[in-house]
Amino acid sequence: ALAYLLNKEKKQNNQKYSVLALTSSKNKEFLIKQGYFDSVNTYEEMESIPKESSVVIDFAGNKTILKNLKDHLGEKLNFLSLKFEDLKQFK
Repeated sequence: ALAYLLNKEKKQNNQKYSVLALTSSKNKEFLIKQGYFDSVNTYEEMESIPKESSVVIDFAGNKTILKNLKDHLGEKLNFLSLKFEDLKQFK
């Protein structure tokens, strides 16, 4: 639902942001077919995500993947959404 809303907002208001998905290889084709994402990457393809100003909205809660994504994006990561008690590990 969030990807749909972001995509709709982007098109209606001529926004310049990209909506990307990071998922397992088994879910990649399903997400591509939805048509809401500018690109869909698997966890193994994380290094190909552009190091651009980013906001991450997490739905899975895999701490290892989140840490790897944070390390990959570095200072370009402006916001990381996850459970409050999990924030301590990212300081």
